[in-house]
Amino acid sequence: MKNSLLIVCLILLQSGFLKGQILLTTPNGTVLRTNGGTIFQTPVVTIGSQKWTYFNLNVGVRIAATSEMGNNGVIEKYCYNDLEANCVTFGGLYQWAEAVQYQNGATNAAYGTPHVGTNGNVRGICPSGWHIPTEAEWGALATTLGGTAVAGGKLKEVGTVHWADPNTGADNSSGFTALPAGVRATGGNFVGINQLAYFWSSTEISNSAANYYKLVWSNGTFSKNSSSKIDGQSVRCVMD
Repeated sequence: MKNSLLIVCLILLQSGFLKGQILLTTPNGTVLRTNGGTIFQTPVVTIGSQKWTYFNLNVGVRIAATSEMGNNGVIEKYCYNDLEANCVTFGGLYQWAEAVQYQNGATNAAYGTPHVGTNGNVRGICPSGWHIPTEAEWGALATTLGGTAVAGGKLKEVGTVHWADPNTGADNSSGFTALPAGVRATGGNFVGINQLAYFWSSTEISNSAANYYKLVWSNGTFSKNSSSKIDGQSVRCVMD
């Protein structure tokens, strides 16, 4: 079965159909990804009863920071400072509506019907079998790791290779290995690489805002916040 799956994926890769895409979940719980035509496996991180993708998503076609993403049938992403290399290291940055793939008719300026993140899983740009975490699922992760005051340190990658000094509290005891991709802010400016990791939830709270969870270099907290859906933030997926 494993060899057959690999052969099918390689055929699709040779055709160019899957190049640069996150593909699927295998029976052993790993996610097959591609990078320039090379197939490899992404570890799945188990924390409490939840299973998370190990990397920030990096899927889609890069567009300029000054452009807005649209419901055009193409997954689009921002790369910090418009550099593809930053997407390779830190993952892509996505506006909220793009991340949830316009579920229930939601946009960056209008609620979905019903409201997104309140009625079942939202796959969005995640691979099959995975979904964009709700606010409650991020909250459950924080609770499993001892609460929002200390969970951040347990989620952040150790050291200062990617995080700015002092990277307070970081021990990555969860294995989540969060990286500070920064944010594409409203208006097309990039801020916070090496200092901030913002992760979208699927939970929208108004026509133009949604909740996210935040990590910073200067403390070990993991806090819930809300921001404009137009901001470009990181995405992790949780298993259905």
